[in-house]
Amino acid sequence: MKKTTLFILALSGIFASAQELDCTDFTNGTFLVHTSGAAPVTWRLVREGNYQMENKVEIPRNEQGSTAPKIEHSKIEWINDCTFRLTYDESKSELTVAQKYINQINGILMEVINIEGNCFTYKSTMTVNGKNVVREGKMYKQ
Repeated sequence: MKKTTLFILALSGIFASAQELDCTDFTNGTFLVHTSGAAPVTWRLVREGNYQMENKVEIPRNEQGSTAPKIEHSKIEWINDCTFRLTYDESKSELTVAQKYINQINGILMEVINIEGNCFTYKSTMTVNGKNVVREGKMYKQ
């Protein structure tokens, strides 16, 4: 009985420590993120404290020559080391209709959910018309 209890306690300790993430290496730096979907885009992000600049590195064929912004500026409100809220910075550039809408709905909640070396998996959540829109992706620190 004692061995079983000790085994369960040891096992729960292993799982508890495995669930803790150290996201401090990802609060500042340069990152690459590849989005998927109908028009996949590769972004280079430069994050410094409460500010992030996003630059489209690879532009989809259907956006080439468009007036869509190639550089986006964002503000970051840190909730903890692994979670932040992102809104677009209208003081740095004129916002698109979509960016204004995202700001009106309180931005995008970003959460690091897994770390593997210099890469992390994130979950982004927006509340649109009372429903959570959730996407997952990966960012690579350069």
